[in-house]
Amino acid sequence: MLNILEICESYEGGVKTHLNKLSEYIINDKDIKGYFWVSGKRTKNEISNNFTVKDSLSTLINPIKQLKNIRDLKVFIKKNRIDIVHAHSTYAAILLFLYCTFNGKKVKMVYTPHAYFSEKKMSRLKLALVIQIERILVKQFNKVIHVSNEEEKHGLDNEIVKKENSTVIYNGIDNDLIQQKPVEKNEKVIINIARVDEQKNPKAFIEFAESYLEKVNFNVKFIYIGDGPLLEECRNLVCSLGLSKNIEFLGYRTDVRKYLEKSRLYFSTARYEGLPYSVLEAMSIGLPVILTNVIGHRELVVDNGYLIDTKKEFTKAIGSILEDTTNEMGQNSVKLCLKRYVNEENYLKIIKLYKSL
Repeated sequence: MLNILEICESYEGGVKTHLNKLSEYIINDKDIKGYFWVSGKRTKNEISNNFTVKDSLSTLINPIKQLKNIRDLKVFIKKNRIDIVHAHSTYAAILLFLYCTFNGKKVKMVYTPHAYFSEKKMSRLKLALVIQIERILVKQFNKVIHVSNEEEKHGLDNEIVKKENSTVIYNGIDNDLIQQKPVEKNEKVIINIARVDEQKNPKAFIEFAESYLEKVNFNVKFIYIGDGPLLEECRNLVCSLGLSKNIEFLGYRTDVRKYLEKSRLYFSTARYEGLPYSVLEAMSIGLPVILTNVIGHRELVVDNGYLIDTKKEFTKAIGSILEDTTNEMGQNSVKLCLKRYVNEENYLKIIKLYKSL
């Protein structure tokens, strides 16, 4: 029996979706026993009974609580004879680095960054420092799982990870959720599903929407679903622009798919990504996509939408999609999901990797 501990502080959004789905494959494998530590600080969803809620994971800057986390981890690993610890995102990687610093490396370790922090735009000096920190963190892991080819390329190009310690295993969608929806001619809803925070760049969503509405088509509606620290600020900005009827920030919703099915295209303004589940979910029901031209987005656009950098490109992309009554790009979204992003194949690769270690 292989005993595996999954640790995740950033239990929200795509990382939450990833860990929940991974847990299903671990639980259903007779050769693996899985344990799960997650922080509930960032989620409004109910957390699975299979998971142990450790909110202390979210106290990175508190040295006393971090020392307790390290001690708890040491005791847990020994008591449950853990063979592999899998860290999801940066905070979990830092915890494992601290654990190794105090106790040595006594188990195999796997890391999934879900987007390197160094993918973010920053000054050259700060970037050099962040990359150096990531090199130190990643060095302790036996294997690093990247969720896209571009994420891996970023890690290799910046010498954060060595090729022999790196692999790419895509995020995915359940096969039975991949289905083409019929397109109605009156659909003019543009949707984004993401945290309302700095990484997802919600103010850019408003800026691009404002530019399009004022210059081209005031009958289009923009909907942003998600919670986060910038939610009220974005709502106030929309109100101050007098665009409340055309741009809505709905906050956290549990019925996301219903909104996707009523939309015509998906638009993400993220500054950087791993491989976003929200975009995959939109693609799975046949939505064309317009995505910012960043790591984690580029692999998701293959004749099914547009990568954009400017408002002019955005306006042109919307026009092209809304004028296409055949929804050829939406059909290509579905084909791409079926070809590359089916859950069973991708998650079984993770299970196989565990067993190979």
